[in-house]
Formats: sequence, C-alpha cells, structure tokens
Amino acid sequence: MTPAIAELCRAATWVHVDHVGWTMAAQLVGQGIRTPISVDGGNPIPGLDLARISLYVPSRKELCRWTGREAAADALLDAFVAGSPIVVATDGAAGSAGVSALPLATAGLAAALQAATISHTRSSAHSIVQAAYPAAGSSTLGAGDVFHGAILAALVNGQTLPAAMAFASAAAAISCRGLDGRSGIPTWMEVEMVVGTADQLSTSL
Repeated sequence: MTPAIAELCRAATWVHVDHVGWTMAAQLVGQGIRTPISVDGGNPIPGLDLARISLYVPSRKELCRWTGREAAADALLDAFVAGSPIVVATDGAAGSAGVSALPLATAGLAAALQAATISHTRSSAHSIVQAAYPAAGSSTLGAGDVFHGAILAALVNGQTLPAAMAFASAAAAISCRGLDGRSGIPTWMEVEMVVGTADQLSTSL
C-alpha cells in the first residue's frame, strides 16, 4: 500500500473492501488507521479477522458456512461475538437481518464506532430484521453488490442502521430491473421514493 492510498483511507468516512481487498484492510489496521472498515462477505475470505472490521455484510449462506451454524440468527451472533460491532446478513427474497453493538437509533455510525467502547457479548447485541422489497424484474444478478454499495452510501449519509438496511434492500430490488445489477442501479431519489411508499419497515427484536 502506498502512503497516498493510506492517507486517502485515513481521511475517508468508511473503507469498503471485498475478499480481494481484505489484505489491504488488515494493513490499514496495522498502520493505526481507525477509519471504519466494511467488508463484503459474499465470498470466502481466508484469514478473515472480524475484530479488525466495523461492518461485516455476508450472505446468509457464507455466514453460516464461516460460523458452522445452521441457523442464521445463531451465525449472526457468533460473528458479532467474534469482533465485528455490526453484522448484516443478506438472504435474497427473504430479506436481511443484522445485529449491532450500538443502539439502532444511532446516526452517524462511523463517528459513533470510533468513539464508543464496544461490547461484543450476546446480551449486548441489538437485533434487526429487514423484509425484502419486491424485485423490479426477473434478474437478481448483481443485486447483492448493489445492496453492499447502497448500505454504505446510506451510512455515509448519516442514516441509522435500520434506515440504511431499508435503503439497501430497496436499491437491490430496483436493480433487478436490469439484466445485471450495474445496468439497473437506481438513483438516490428512486430508492427514497420506494422506501417512502412501501410497508417493508425494519423490525427490531
């Protein structure tokens, strides 16, 4: 990693990586850069250390494989206890579910994560379930990637975790109008219109 890249990451609100970029994320932590790190966990990540990241967003299938659990709820809590203060698992048409060390009403999560002393016990987890929005078409190719980008965009915009999950769910659903996720990516206004007129509100547990 070059010094210029390190400084860009230090100045960013979030750093987002996937299985390819994970090694860079580990380097950032090693250099003392405290910018919250988000990891797209749709694919297996060798050497994944959840204590080094702030937001882990795997698919339900990958989360259960990584934890060795059959039930997604148990897998979420295992990942949370392993060190990530926020874990959100996506599950296609079944929606998404998450746990957070911070109260669900917390806005400005990046700053809150940097300032807070995080507890990673099962009893300290705030749980949430987000229903899926009806897909806008027949192709779900790339919808997971759209979800990852949208949840980060919402968090960068200062939204709470429930609002960000609803925003990401709607964005992913709208993106299904294209044959691939990229061609169907909606605008911010399109997503807000869907979120504002639908009943798929998140439910805290």
